[in-house]
Amino acid sequence: MWKVDFFEKEIERFLDLLSKKERAKVLRNIFLLERFGLGLREPNVKSLKIKKLKELRIIFSSKIFRFLFFHYQEKTLVILHAFIKKTQKTPAKEIRIALERMKQYRKNKGGADEL
Repeated sequence: MWKVDFFEKEIERFLDLLSKKERAKVLRNIFLLERFGLGLREPNVKSLKIKKLKELRIIFSSKIFRFLFFHYQEKTLVILHAFIKKTQKTPAKEIRIALERMKQYRKNKGGADEL
């Protein structure tokens, strides 16, 4: 089993905005991430090729949810940012937010900044 950590309260706030059914589907996918970790592949997880970022991909009805995360250490994955995707390509703004949070997370944990 892997540990999935959320960046501060940002992810919980995002989850609180979802409907009950949306949240249930998202939490099922986060459970899959906990169970399979980096072994979870497309269509559920895709590597972004940007500073070791990956995205958990969830489609619910007409909405496309994305959760950007990274492998922190051993069997720990950290979800940094969540958003509803509206374009084909992951917006640079969303990636910047995730990268800044990754840097902050590592700093708060006392680890070296590996960006």
